[in-house]
Amino acid sequence: AIINNTYSRENIFGYRDQQYIRQGDMKLIKHGDNSLELYNISNDPHEKNNIADKNKDLARTLNELLSEHEIAAQKQYEQEYETN
Repeated sequence: AIINNTYSRENIFGYRDQQYIRQGDMKLIKHGDNSLELYNISNDPHEKNNIADKNKDLARTLNELLSEHEIAAQKQYEQEYETN
């Protein structure tokens, strides 16, 4: 969820070559080849109807949040584990 222009890490997941982000009823899946799937999990709990092409702005926004999270996580990892 986006709260005060931030997002909760509890809504971001990753498994193998996929990343997921949920915002309300919407779930974006980003595959390793950068293809995107977007689902309204309230209306489509089995994720059968990819609506990314019909909701390009939302898909782009959620993808940007995933990218921001990935960059922040990488920076945090480097700060915590980088050896000087």
